[in-house]
Amino acid sequence: MREGFEGRIGVEKQLNLLIELQELDTAIAQLLKEKEAIPQKIQTLQQGYLEEESRLKAIRQDLEDLQKKRRSKERELDHQVAEMKKRQGRLLEVKTNKEYSAILHEIEALKEKQSTLEDEVLEALEMIDARGKEVDRETETLKREREACEQQKREWERRLAEAEAQLFGLLEDRLKRVSGMDPELVQTYARIYEVRQGLAVVPVRDRSCSGCFVTLTPQACQEAKRNDRILACSNCNRILYWKE
Repeated sequence: MREGFEGRIGVEKQLNLLIELQELDTAIAQLLKEKEAIPQKIQTLQQGYLEEESRLKAIRQDLEDLQKKRRSKERELDHQVAEMKKRQGRLLEVKTNKEYSAILHEIEALKEKQSTLEDEVLEALEMIDARGKEVDRETETLKREREACEQQKREWERRLAEAEAQLFGLLEDRLKRVSGMDPELVQTYARIYEVRQGLAVVPVRDRSCSGCFVTLTPQACQEAKRNDRILACSNCNRILYWKE
């Protein structure tokens, strides 16, 4: 009787260790997933900021192009004004009505061109003003986004360091627990864990395996309730235990 009692205690201990191992491995897997995701989150964060920075550069480039266009139009306008003055000066020198009419026609053409250039310069100035205000707004927005980005990056880096520290502790704990377990049982657990995508030990819930949701037989439920043996699900082979 004593031997059977001690054997039962040994199996219960191994089962409890298996449950704890599953909980540890679930926590480790979650931390690994989080740890692997953080660099991508930081990269996405920085990429978003770089896109906003590129947008601001494009607006600034557009503003610079408008300013160049305005200066070009102003030089052209100055040239038109100078040509107008030349033509007006020649009116005093002409000797025939034909020459006078020709010069007047040139002056009218220059006036029209001058008026068009003045409108274009005014339009460019309005666009420059609008773009300038947009640059100011976007510069301020980008400044705030840079600060928020740096703060969020520091937070992710802090979380990464925290996850690494937690992971180190969990892995050490796992080694200790595995060292006190039956090697064959650990191998069986590892095989099921790999095949069943990280879920090897599961509780019975509502008389069903909580891994594959297959309903257990009444006998299997009774055996699971005792938690005194290593019981496998007949459908998915996961190790079952009873959880009150």
